[in-house]
Amino acid sequence: MQLIEVVFLLKIISDIQALSFILMMIVFIVFCFFMAKRVFRKNEPTDRGETRVEEVLRNLDSGRSIHHLILVHDGQSTEIDHVFIHPNGIFVIETKDFSGMIVGDENQDQWTQIKNNELSERHFQNPIKQNQGHIVALSKTLDPLGEFRFQGLVVFAGSGNIHNVKTNEKIVTTLSHLKSIIETLCVQRLTKKEIETIYLFLSNLKRNGKVSQDMHVAQLTQRHKGSSDKH
Repeated sequence: MQLIEVVFLLKIISDIQALSFILMMIVFIVFCFFMAKRVFRKNEPTDRGETRVEEVLRNLDSGRSIHHLILVHDGQSTEIDHVFIHPNGIFVIETKDFSGMIVGDENQDQWTQIKNNELSERHFQNPIKQNQGHIVALSKTLDPLGEFRFQGLVVFAGSGNIHNVKTNEKIVTTLSHLKSIIETLCVQRLTKKEIETIYLFLSNLKRNGKVSQDMHVAQLTQRHKGSSDKH
């Protein structure tokens, strides 16, 4: 083999090694990107439905809101999606971002989601009863500030059809009606001072809370193995 052929062959081998290294680096970077994206989504505190509800509450003329408030009651943690403190009272909001048809009664323990493109049904905890537990925990938490009345609301913020839910229409609603319900339903008149006092109290509680999001999720996993419900 002539010298020029050897040099040419060595150059080809070197180029192949360089190309292989570049491809390996690209694969590594892409892998790191998707892993970071996965971790971010796992730690992201809101889902799409809760984000939509937050936007509605933010655009109301008056009121203060606390989102993802974790409280401890009877030794167990519970997470409230939204607490909205308004001149018309304190609204405790549970958000569901479901599609398909929702079937349930306010006295049932389980409700059913039937997706349009699937034959299977998905059962989930009755969100009204779920939210009642949130209200009890919040009521005990606010005891030092006085006695308050609360209005629980379950908001289906996705495309779910709730026509087959048998309950008070002001308890279970859709995102499009949330604003009007809060503005027209008077639970307990609150002054600006009371609103600010409650807001600051809950904000400090959230900021200095002893139960983190990860700890709360761990407790839920232990309590509800095999269930997809949260809070």
